[in-house]
Amino acid sequence: MRFITGLAIVASMASGVLSTCERHGQKCDWEGTSPICGSTTHLIGDKDASGRTLVTWTKYENIGSLCGGGENVNPGPNCCREYGAGCVTGYKRLWCK
Repeated sequence: MRFITGLAIVASMASGVLSTCERHGQKCDWEGTSPICGSTTHLIGDKDASGRTLVTWTKYENIGSLCGGGENVNPGPNCCREYGAGCVTGYKRLWCK
């Protein structure tokens, strides 16, 4: 039974992208799957190889703080709803294109 439970946890973390949402007319993806969300070497404003821009993250603030914050860091209502469960380790990253 423990093996099956462990396997289910690992499988749920494998995808990396938790959900898709829209912010300012762009398609966005929350990367990082609870409970172990991982991290990135990119900084806010950086672009990845596919042209997506890292627009915000929960590295220093939880999603409640981000969603109540100013326009620059606020993921917007659609992405706030799609955030999902919080992280035990690491943080989620919102990439938009």
